[in-house]
Amino acid sequence: MQAKEQTLIDSLVQLHVRMEQLEAEAAEAHGAAARLKALRDEHAVALELLGEKEEKLEEQARLLQERGVAH
Repeated sequence: MQAKEQTLIDSLVQLHVRMEQLEAEAAEAHGAAARLKALRDEHAVALELLGEKEEKLEEQARLLQERGVAH
């Protein structure tokens, strides 16, 4: 009976260790997901700013071209 109890205790210890490992991995994955979301948000903002800058440059180029043609 003691051997069976010891086997069950050993299994319980192994399962507890594995559970702690999985909890740590889950926390790490959650942190990585949060960092990924932040990077995606920053990327979206950068693309929007780049688009606005491109529009301004195109407008300035158009105005310069019109002035060149007008003079």
